[in-house]
Parts: sequence; C-alpha cells; structure tokens
Amino acid sequence: MVAVLAVLFTIGAIIAAIIIHLNNKKHKQRTEDFFKEQEIIYKKRQEEIKKDFDILIKVKEKEYRKAEKKDRKEIKKEIIELKKDKISIGFYRIPEAVEDSINNIRSKYGVGYRICKTKCFGCKENFQYKDETINNIVQVVGSKKVFCPYCGAENFI
Repeated sequence: MVAVLAVLFTIGAIIAAIIIHLNNKKHKQRTEDFFKEQEIIYKKRQEEIKKDFDILIKVKEKEYRKAEKKDRKEIKKEIIELKKDKISIGFYRIPEAVEDSINNIRSKYGVGYRICKTKCFGCKENFQYKDETINNIVQVVGSKKVFCPYCGAENFI
C-alpha cells in the first residue's frame, strides 16, 4: 500500500513539474514578445521625434539665414543644442552613484563590462560608454572607437 502511494506521489510530482515547466515556457515567450513589440514602438517613436527635430532645425536654419548679425550667434547656439538633443535620443545616462556601485561589483567579481566616462574631443562634453574588454586584458590606448551621443564625433579611447 505504501509503495503504491509512493508511486502515485512520484507520478503526481512529475506531472506538476511538467505543467510548471510548460507554464514558465509560455510566460517567457509572452514576455519576449512583449519586449519585442515595445522595442518596435520605441524605435518608431524615436524616428518620429528625430523627424520633429529635423523640422525644428530647418526652421532655425531659415531664421539664421534671415536674421541680423547680432541675432545669429544666439540662433546658432539654439541650432547646436537642437542637434545635440537629436543625437542623444535613445541614449540614457546612469546616475554616478549607481554607476560606481555597478563598476565595483563588476571589478570585484570580474564579470561583464564596465561603464566608463570620457570627454568628447569635439564638443568637450562628458559622456558614458560601455567598456566591454575583459578586466584582465590590457587595452592599447587609442584602439577603441566610441561616438559622442551629443555631437556624434568619433573618439578614440
């Protein structure tokens, strides 16, 4: 009698494990599909915003051409700011406290990439980039290219 109960319990446990596994698989697929849809929506929205920025920049450039000399400097600054804002669409910035703790964890356990800061050679703005070299490997200075999210300039690290 006890042996029959043990066999039934084992069969029930196996069936429960299979049901849980299938449910997790379905949930994972739904989650992946959701994030793919959100990424498509996000990219479409980014393109719409970039088109809006293009329109704003063209309007400001027309104003610049029609403006008097004394007003041109101010309009030129606005155009530069609009271009910086357009380039930075889709980039995000990690707060420094979080960045430092992430880098400490990554360097301690030797996993993943580090988040590094540098100054753009073009616009002189500070920005962050992912350093995906392995912690133990020494990187040759000037061998890696990163692009400034503000002005789009190519920077060698």
